[in-house]
This record gives sequence, C-alpha cells and structure tokens, in this order.
Amino acid sequence: MARGRMLNKSISQSRKVAELLDAVGPLGVLFWTWLLAHLDREGRCHGDPDVLKGMVAPRIAGITPALIRQTAAKAHELGLCVWYEAGGDSYLHFPGFEDNQPNMRKDREPESLIPKPTSELSRFLGGTLPADCRQTAGRLTAEGKGREGKRREGKRREENSLSTCEAQADGAATDILKVFERYRKHHPKACPKPSSKSREWRAIKARLSEGYTVDRLCKAIDGCHKTPHNLGDNERGEKYLDLELILRDSGQVERFERNDDNPPKPRASGGNGDHRIGHHPGSRPEEFVAFSGDAKDVLP
Repeated sequence: MARGRMLNKSISQSRKVAELLDAVGPLGVLFWTWLLAHLDREGRCHGDPDVLKGMVAPRIAGITPALIRQTAAKAHELGLCVWYEAGGDSYLHFPGFEDNQPNMRKDREPESLIPKPTSELSRFLGGTLPADCRQTAGRLTAEGKGREGKRREGKRREENSLSTCEAQADGAATDILKVFERYRKHHPKACPKPSSKSREWRAIKARLSEGYTVDRLCKAIDGCHKTPHNLGDNERGEKYLDLELILRDSGQVERFERNDDNPPKPRASGGNGDHRIGHHPGSRPEEFVAFSGDAKDVLP
C-alpha cells in the first residue's frame, strides 16, 4: 500500500491539467488527483477502470469505470501519465513522479511489482504516446531505472559534489570550500560533499558577504573548539560545535575569534560561567556561616 504523497501546488496552474478538466470534467480531475495517493514508489498502479473504481472512488457514484477510462486515455494523450498493457494486464505510470516526491523514503516502501512501460514490451492503450513521454518510457528498461533515471541521479550527485558547476561559477565558492576544509580538521567526517543548498554553505556565504575574510571565519572555528562551554563543559554536558552555529551571525564569529586568542577558563577552575554548587561563596556550610553573621546560630 502506498504511503502519503505530496501534491505539488503547480497542478492548479498546469495547462495540461486545465485541458484534462475541459475534457473530462471536475469528477475526472478529482479521480486523477486522488489516484496520485495510490501510486507505488515508482509512480505506477493498476490501470483497469473497474479496479481503479473500487480502489480510488468506491463511494462516488459519478466516478464510473467509463469516466475513468476516458480520463486515463486523455491523461495519456496529454502526457500526464502512460496507460499501457503488459503481460495481459493494464497499468498506469506517471513519468517524473519521483521528482515531485522529495520526502519519499524509498527504503521504507517495497519495490514496485508492476512492470515498466518499455516500448518493446508494452502496448500503449491511450493511443500514440506523447513526445514528452515517449522519450522517458522508451528509455526505461527491465534491468534498472534506465538512462533517464541514471541521468537524474548523476545530476543530483553533481549538485552535491565539490566540482559542481554552480560552485565553479560562484566566485565565493572557493573561499567557502576553504572554510569547510578548516572545519573538517576538527571533524574529519563532517560535510564530505558540501552542498550550496545547505545551511552551513549559506551561513559561510552570508558572513563572507558581510566582509569577513576566510582567515577570520577559520579563526572563529578554532576559537569555538577552544571554548569549554561548546566543548561540553556546561550544565547539560552537551557539545555545541555545529558549523552553522559557529557562523550563525557576526556576534558569534567575533566572540569565537576572541576565544581563539584568549580561551575562557573551564568551569572546574572557577572561570566565567561557573554555576555549579560548591563554587560560589556561601554554597558550603562554613561559607554560609561566614556570610550569615554569628556562627553560634548555625554550628555547635
């Protein structure tokens, strides 16, 4: 059973969806929209109108198998889906479905049991396959995701790699990567492939645009790793060493810069920020006596 799906807001502005509405009416578009929630992780489902009626809209009398058949054929014609037959059964496939489901966890869903709509193995029920779908469906193979899927995966990897074209085109990218490199000296496994869409990247870029140099940002990183509070010497015993936190704003950068030159003392040695019991005057009985006046009123 399919998990929750996202509905892209662009659906209300789509020319093809508007044409589908004109052709099959509101109930046809309602069925087609509800159908998205029943697709498997590859964007496929059974395409028999009688099966779809019971699966998607069993209580809506106006959504009939005839309307479903008309909607599937028109959506196929417009390129909104591929209606095909393989092995004697009919199916629907929605090209680009995975791209519109960024939060989908494929590792939590079973693999699709529905065959891919390959040009060699399938018969297309909606008539001639639209040009924008023909290229996608023609490249899908039974052995894997096909060239189109591999191309998309390669593009995603490229966007997240250090050699991304965006990074090369961005004049500040080289400086940003230097800051990441300094942070990895403290955390070798952190940010192996910095992405220009990450919060850390945006924080570095923002500080550079404010006039801070690479050396100053690196100095702030070193200063944070000399700050006892951030290293875990705090009430919670937690470490606060995130790169985005270090470079969150100008105040953070300048504070950690100062700490690099003059590291704060640990709380155990009575430095600033020491709030533990036993390290303030009056926290021990004998000290309390000294501050309360007459010792006879307290100690025998």
